Order: sequence, then structure tokens, then C-alpha cells
Amino acid sequence: MSEANKMRQHLLVEECTLLDLASSACQEALAFGVNEHAFERLARAVEYKCQDGATVAGLDVLAERKRQTEVEGWTTEHDDLSGSLELVDAATCYALAPPWLDIWDDEKQAMKKWQPRCPPSWPWALSWWKPRSRRENLIRAAALILAEIERIDRAVAKQVQP
Repeated sequence: MSEANKMRQHLLVEECTLLDLASSACQEALAFGVNEHAFERLARAVEYKCQDGATVAGLDVLAERKRQTEVEGWTTEHDDLSGSLELVDAATCYALAPPWLDIWDDEKQAMKKWQPRCPPSWPWALSWWKPRSRRENLIRAAALILAEIERIDRAVAKQVQP
């Protein structure tokens, strides 16, 4: 099983475990007269999330965001220090990048990977430009957009606090 699939499975198991715990708590609360409609809504949410609700693409984006924070070290604190367009610029570069291509190297008489050039709008060091397949590029772009949305939400929350 690939690392991405392991991460995807782990995220789904964690979410289902939390939903199951919440469901159990609601069942116990029903004995004390808690609104049955709340429990029914939770039961539907558990069924939806644990069976059909989480798409592979959505889980891949969440897994990529987790990889960015845990493996690459791009934490929320780091994101908060970045300029307002850095994450969006990086996401745009990945979203628009052509995929790596297998091309023939006449000199080596073998196939090699052709890596697209780093776009001029890439906001970080060249060493961080790591395009892959079209799908992987879009997953990275979506994870970076998610990071930017979360950065905006944190900034707004700080402004609202007294």
C-alpha cells in the first residue's frame, strides 16, 4: 500500500472513530431524554462519512496538506508568516504546470523524466518546485489553497478577538 493510500486510510479511520464515539454518546444521552432528531442527524452523518461520503480526491488533498505540515514542516505558524499571495501563487503554479513527461534521452539511450521549468511567479526557492503528474499537481494546488483559506480564517479570528 502506497504512503498516500496509508495516509488516506488513516484519515478515514480517525474520522469514523470520532463519529462512532459521538454516536455512542448520543445513544447514551437518548436514555436521558435528548432530542431524537439530533441523534438521527448524527447517525446519517456517520453512515455518510464512513461509507460513501469521503471521495478519494478529497482525502488525497487532506493527506497532502498533512504531508506538507508534518513532512515538509510548512506549519500553520509558517503559513501565517507568509505573504498573502505566496500560497495562492504556489497553488497557481502547480495547477497550471504541465506534468512530468517521460522523454527519450539520446545520449544515455534511456527514458528520462522531463521536468517543467519553474514558473517566474513561483514564490519560493527553486529547490521547492517539485511538479509531478497532472493529478498530483492539482492535489498539491488544492492543498495549498486549503492552507490559504485556513490562513485567512485564522487572520479573521485574530481580528475578531478582543
